Amino acid sequence: MTDYTLTLEVQPSQSDISTINQWIVDYNLAQVGDHWKGRLTIVARHERQLLGGIYGFTDRSWLRVEVMVVQEQFRYLGIGTRLLQTAEAEACHRGCHAAWLDTFSFQALPFYQRLGYTIFGTLEQYPDTHTRYFLRKSLAVP
Repeated sequence: MTDYTLTLEVQPSQSDISTINQWIVDYNLAQVGDHWKGRLTIVARHERQLLGGIYGFTDRSWLRVEVMVVQEQFRYLGIGTRLLQTAEAEACHRGCHAAWLDTFSFQALPFYQRLGYTIFGTLEQYPDTHTRYFLRKSLAVP
């Protein structure tokens, strides 16, 4: 087919985005089946005050950490370690054998490495003078 147009859509319709996403979901399911175990969110609070949190999902026997953060004034108290270890334990409970995440050179690379994560990929100059690191860790499945 040669009779089509390409358009840059600054504000694509939610319907188009949903359709495109559904196409890749359908294709992936046909290739490897459904292994989705769901979202995973853990928060740390003191009384009602939110101190930090972690969220991601478990899928295809992997934990994917999308975001983890502890408010700056509560860092170095072990909260981040407990958040990540709790997420890893829940992932093991869900049958995950490994975890992966990403971080920037100005974020928490040494923290993740101390907890057993190893670099499997990098993007230099992302953004500008920084590096984005992709890390993984094998998890002990009970």
